[in-house]
Amino acid sequence: MEHLQQRVEDTAAVVQAWGSAISRLEAELNTANLAVMRAKKQRETHALKAAMSDEAALAAVKQARIEQQSAEATIGDIEISLPQARAELASAEREAAGARRAVARVMAEQLMKKRIEVSGRIDSVIADLLTPLLDEYEKLGGEIVNMPDVVSRSIFGVASNETALGLRRVRAALPKIFDRIFPNAQYDEMKKAPLEKSEAEHWNLPPVDEASKAA
Repeated sequence: MEHLQQRVEDTAAVVQAWGSAISRLEAELNTANLAVMRAKKQRETHALKAAMSDEAALAAVKQARIEQQSAEATIGDIEISLPQARAELASAEREAAGARRAVARVMAEQLMKKRIEVSGRIDSVIADLLTPLLDEYEKLGGEIVNMPDVVSRSIFGVASNETALGLRRVRAALPKIFDRIFPNAQYDEMKKAPLEKSEAEHWNLPPVDEASKAA
């Protein structure tokens, strides 16, 4: 991991270096363009007197030509090198992005391994705790339903849908995250509540106190 982090730092430094180089070239290009404009202005200012053989004007025009030619040569060189520098910057940015992705992949893999470990713990809870408790809960519900004169029945002698209602109470007792696992549950109008509380209310019984639990 350390060498990958170093790679990120090294490639970022290259990107910064090329970015600085491009900024410098663009500044030099701007300066050269201004120099061309000034030289042309100088030539225009002294052109008439130079044509009339004025020594000072001739010298000024001569110097303006030298400065213009030098600036135009600089512009030509920069216009050649600037696209090359931009291409180098683009290449460096790709290298830097690749280095960052490599680090991200390693970090993501570490998180994935942790999530797999947590998944195993969830599996253990489901298998060792939740499933046996739910089986017992459903079994007790079935015994209650099958007892005579306890649960209301339809005119055809069919018991009420206590099994479905009981599972709804279980669902309502689960954390909100389960609503995302089972999207249709969000349309269930049964309010969230601890299962022990909703079960007692369903059967019109008082909640089990701590003393009774201990006994």
